[in-house]
Amino acid sequence: MKFLGEFIVEPWTLFLDSFKKFKLQLVHAAFFDLCFYAGFLLVYVCGFFLFNNIILNLPIQVGKSLTPVLAAMIGGIVLLFALLFINTVIFKNLAWNYTLERKTKLWSFIKFSLATVLPWFAVFLLLRYGLTGFAQVVVIPLYALIYIYFIGIARTLYDGKIKKTIGRAFEIGIFKLYKFILPAVLMFLVLFIASGLTSFLINVNDNLFFITSTVVFLMLFAWARYYFTFIVKSCTERKNKK
Repeated sequence: MKFLGEFIVEPWTLFLDSFKKFKLQLVHAAFFDLCFYAGFLLVYVCGFFLFNNIILNLPIQVGKSLTPVLAAMIGGIVLLFALLFINTVIFKNLAWNYTLERKTKLWSFIKFSLATVLPWFAVFLLLRYGLTGFAQVVVIPLYALIYIYFIGIARTLYDGKIKKTIGRAFEIGIFKLYKFILPAVLMFLVLFIASGLTSFLINVNDNLFFITSTVVFLMLFAWARYYFTFIVKSCTERKNKK
């Protein structure tokens, strides 16, 4: 009965609570998510034009030293990754701050991001260039989902102590995995229903469909993160009572 309560009853109760306790802070969180995606898109477009310009200049370098071209490419890659990291640190930190209703200092979040993003990216590169074909198609998305799952738990728990937070995140993520199954299904159903409700607008007006869908899904993603933090907190509260 205890397992059934943790597996079904508690997640369902927290699901309802996540709507009852929906606050204005989540609108702010959704706005900063929008800023994050806009920043990501801007960096991607800038990167496209930067490397396109470098490639177009390659014929000019025939018979000459390619050192300037290689230096420009390496410098461009470093710059793009630095911009992506800054974009993530600023806007994701703000989104999580409003979701959790507690402030994490920027420098503290930078250290947290370095400790979590860099190892993840290193493993991603190993998978990206170490796997081929079907294995790559299956493993990389699965790895991304696992990363999002554990990083969400860690960010919810983060109190300035990186090693302790990561350790607790793995402990909860592994031993309390069953508590996240029903929430994942409920999140998917809510997003699926919202997708169905907004899809009819595509026959009315393309711009109206795009704007409405963007706003709805940004708010739903903000809600999903909010609900996710409820589940994580329920794991820690139950552990503290023991």
